[in-house]
Order: sequence, then C-alpha cells, then structure tokens
Amino acid sequence: MLKELLKTHSTVMDDLKNACILIADEQSNEPNSLSSMLREIGCTRVQETLDQNTIIELLRSGQRDPAQYVDMLFLSTTLNTFDVFELCRDLSANNDAFTPIVLITNGSDCWDEHQLNMAYETGAVDFLYRPMRIAECIPRLNLVMRYRQERKSRLLREETLVTELSERKVMETRLNYLLNHDELTSLPSRHRLEAALKIALGKAINLNRQFALLYIDIDNFRLINENLGHERGDRLLKILADILKDKLPPTAMVARVASDEFVIFMDNSDEAIAQATAENVLLSCDQLTCRESGKEMRVRVNIGIQIINATTDIKSASMLLARGDQSCHIAKQRSGSSIFLYHQDDPALKDLQKNRKYVTLLREAIRNDWFELYVQPIVNLSSGETSHYEILIRLNDDTDEMHSPADFIPVAENNCMIDQLDYWVVDKALEHLNKLNARHSDVNFSINLSGDGLHNPATMELIKDKIAYLGLNPSRIMFELTETAAVKDVDTIRSTIARLRSLGCKFAIDDFGSGFSSFNYIKNYPVDYIKIDGMFIKSVLEDKSDQILVKSMVEVAHSLSKKVIAEYVENAAVMDKLRSYGVDYVQGYHLGKPVPIVTLLHP
Repeated sequence: MLKELLKTHSTVMDDLKNACILIADEQSNEPNSLSSMLREIGCTRVQETLDQNTIIELLRSGQRDPAQYVDMLFLSTTLNTFDVFELCRDLSANNDAFTPIVLITNGSDCWDEHQLNMAYETGAVDFLYRPMRIAECIPRLNLVMRYRQERKSRLLREETLVTELSERKVMETRLNYLLNHDELTSLPSRHRLEAALKIALGKAINLNRQFALLYIDIDNFRLINENLGHERGDRLLKILADILKDKLPPTAMVARVASDEFVIFMDNSDEAIAQATAENVLLSCDQLTCRESGKEMRVRVNIGIQIINATTDIKSASMLLARGDQSCHIAKQRSGSSIFLYHQDDPALKDLQKNRKYVTLLREAIRNDWFELYVQPIVNLSSGETSHYEILIRLNDDTDEMHSPADFIPVAENNCMIDQLDYWVVDKALEHLNKLNARHSDVNFSINLSGDGLHNPATMELIKDKIAYLGLNPSRIMFELTETAAVKDVDTIRSTIARLRSLGCKFAIDDFGSGFSSFNYIKNYPVDYIKIDGMFIKSVLEDKSDQILVKSMVEVAHSLSKKVIAEYVENAAVMDKLRSYGVDYVQGYHLGKPVPIVTLLHP
C-alpha cells in the first residue's frame, strides 16, 4: 500500500523529502504519529520541539538564511506547555518566511464549526486529525506545500511590484528633473523657462508688471568644438553658466535653451536694468578664453534684450524667445561682442524678419514647385533683333502673391538653397528651349548660375545630360555668372566654365565692373561676353566718370575678343550713347520688360 502510494505521488514525495518540517506534538513518540509517518516515507529534515522559543528561533533562522526556511510547521492543539493559538496569531502576523501552520488535533468530532473558524482566524491553513493515516495525510500535505509555494510566489510578486513602483518613482523624479534642468550645467531647461515666461506674460498684461529677457549666444561656438574638442566646449558652457549665476540677483532665472544659448529672465526690470546687466555679463566674459593642447580661442558673447510690459503684443513664451533670438542674431552680426535692444521698427530687425520669412517661403516653394520663369530680351544693337532672352525667376506663392528675385535670391544664397534654385531653373529653361517652335529656332537663352550652382556636380551633370537627351544646340545656351560669385573660388570657377564651353555653351560675366578685379577676371576667365553692371549705365548720359569707365570696359573687352552687353537701358538716348561706344547688345525696359516664358511658346 505504501509503495503504491509513493509511486502514485512521486512528485509530491520528492518535495516532502526535501522539505524542512518542524513539529510540536506531545504524541510524536507514538507509532502512528506524524513524525514517524514522515520518517517512514524518507523525510530527513524533520525537527521536533515542544518549546515555544525554539519554534520562534527556528523560524527566524529561516528568515535570515533561505537555506534554513521552515517549509511547514505542525502544532498540536493539545499542548499544555504554551498557548498554541496565541503563538499562531503571533507567527501569522510576523511570518515573513511564508511558513504555513497546520494544527494537529484529536478526532474531527471534537470541534464544532465555530471552533474551526476561530482556529483558521489564528492563521492555521489546515488540520490533521488523530489517528492519522498516511493515505489521507500525503495529499493534504501536498496541498499545504502548494499553498506555501503559491503564497511565497504571490508575496515575491508583491515585493517585485513594490520595488518596480519605487524604481518608477525614482525614474519619474529623474525624468522630471531632466525635463526642468539642463543636465550639463544644472541650469533650468527651456521647458521650465517657458513655464515661468508664461506666468510672467500673464502678470505683465493683467497686473501691469514689467520684466526683461536677455538672450545670450556664444560667438563661433562650433569652431571651439571643432578646434578644441567637445569636452573643452562643454567646460566652457559650465564656466559661462557659473558666471551668469554669480552675476545675477537671486530672483533672476538663468536657463540654457540650446547648445550655446542661454537666457536670463528678470522680473520687475526695465530697460536700464537690462542694459546694465547685459554690459556686466559682457565685461565678465571679456577675458574668457579657451585653451587646449597649446591652442587658444577668444570667447565672445552676443546679447539680445527684450523688454515686456502691459503693451506687449507677444502672446506666448515661444514667441518671446523667438524675439530674443532675433535680437541676439542682430547683435551677432555686429563686429565683436555686442548688445541689441529689441525695437519693433528697427531696420536691422525688419531685414532679419524678412529674411526668416523668405527662408520658410523658399522651403515651401521648392517643395511645392511655386516658381515661374520669365524672360527679358537682349537685343543686338547692329541688327535690332533679339539675340537672347535672359531667363529670370519669380516666386508665386499659394496666395498668388508674386515675389521678386531681389527679395528671395539673397536669402537663398545665404541659406544654402541657391543651388536648388539653379537646378530648377536650368531644368525648366532647357525644357522650354526645346519646346520653342521653328519660328524661334534662332532664339538663345541666357541662364543665370550662382557660384554654388557652378560648384554643384548635380547641376553640371543635368546640363550635360539635358543637352544630349533633348538634342539641343549648345550654342543657343549662354550662362551668366556674377563677378562677385566668381571671386569665391577662381580655379574651380575657371575649370567649370571651360567644361561648359567645351560642350558648346557660351558664357558671360554678369555685373561686370561691380568688383575690384574686373579686368583681371576678363583676362583669366574663358568667357564669351561681359555684361556691364547697370550702375554704370543708369547715369551714363550725365556722369563723365561712368562714360569713361564704360568706354574702357568696351575697349578692353573687344581687344580680348569678348562681346559686350549693357543692361538697364531705359530710353533711346542711352541706347544711342552705348551704340557710339561700340556696345554689342543691350537689355532693359526700353527694349522689353520681363514676361512669362510661356509667351514665347504661345505668342
């Protein structure tokens, strides 16, 4: 019977044999006691005691050392050496070792329902009744073991959950700190500054309060990182942060809002206080230098000031910071360290705002193809016929407002977008040249290229591929390059011009005479035409100096076998004067205003 039972409950028996079992039973020496039964089935870690203190100490040992855990505790309800139920209550309240308690009592008929409930309330999980039979005990001991494991797992999960919650709170605290502070300098972050500015704007408008914002930028910080290393750049940022904190009153806030940009926010401050603070910061930074491995760089800062009061039109913290950034940018454009106080009507500020407006507009226009091509005739003075059409670009935005190239071309040049415009113009112009009907087969196009466009391999490949693909006559294509653009990289420009001329294209130097080395360029660049800058043509009837300069340009150009084009011809008298000087071609409103290129296709 015992062998069959052991075989049937083999897994249970393995758990029991390895379990640490503590028994307090005054009848343990009897043949059918629990102790003798457990030893009979092979349990080797059975301990017996009738002493309450020993029981408590053994349980505590298990709490200190997992290897000494007491897996089950059996207590006889008939013990008279201590109060079993009181011990059960104490152990249940402090039982960190997850040890289940099983009561041993005489036959079940000795207990009524109320007594059983009271016993369970003390913490007991089961009862064993005398006389015991092994076939009944083993399944119940199995349930007790499973109960212990389940309870231990649950408590461990609770512990893990508590740990995770604690770690999450630590993480949330850390993330909240990082959200509100710059990790490198420990200064308040842009997020925290914007919260303070939002409150301040409300006070300015509703309580007639006034405050100042100083936007500070390190000049050429990128060069410091590149030449001295990012570690040295980080040290500089920390030093500057300390300087700003030391020089300001405790009520002022200093925040780091970008890589090398800081903001000082001062409540109850007027223009005089802001100006004095800015000058104090400049003075403190005047002797600041960066040294690393024998290299030294002088550190300069620029400061833009924005005063906010009840009359402000600023509606948000981000708008306020944008104004401060604009002021700092204007200060940065001035030589050396400087301060700029924001005034809505300042010409420099209006230029900057216009520039930034066109940066955004250009990006949208490039993405959405908002450009249009216009043409203006270039007339041969000898025959009176149009020899070329200069290709001009216009920007027609999504509101149908037409923008002059005088507004957006300088912005494109200053913001690394001019090569994209060059590519677009060349692509569209060559397509239109291919579409001209037989009646215009003798018409040539003159296309403006920037210095960046000439450096762009994609544009050069487009020209070559487009000519071959469309079967264009390259002699009908002339490219114009401004003299000021040619200054940037003489050797590369010369090589690119030679490459385009080898395809059969013509070349002209535009705005000739506007630089200081005009005659040097006409000597060294392999061009076919020079285009005299309009500033010499506008006053050529009255200004003797302009007359002498134009005549000399024509003579030198002709002596070097170059043709001469004069632009800005506004009337017949100017045209006659230029003809007397030997100018070959003229261009201007007297001969034709710019018109959409589609008028050539559909006259």
